[in-house]
Amino acid sequence: MKSKYKDCFLNSMLAVVNRGLGVEDFQKEITVKNAIYAAGNAWNTIDKDTLMHAWHNLWPTTMFNDDDEQNDEFQGFC
Repeated sequence: MKSKYKDCFLNSMLAVVNRGLGVEDFQKEITVKNAIYAAGNAWNTIDKDTLMHAWHNLWPTTMFNDDDEQNDEFQGFC
C-alpha cells in the first residue's frame, strides 16, 4: 500500500510539474483531502490474497492453523 500511495503522490507531483509549475507550487496545492483520497485509492488496489498472506505471516497460529480442531473456515476480510 505504501508504494501505491507513493506512486499516486509522485504522479500528482509530476502532473503539476508538467503544467510548468514548480515543486513548491505542488506543495501549496496539495491538501489533506488529497492525501486521504490517495491513501484510500492505494488501499482499494490491495487484493484479498495480499491481505491473507500478510496476516498469515503476522499471526499464523491464531488465524490459519491447520491443526485447529474448529470447523470454522476463514471467510476472508471482505
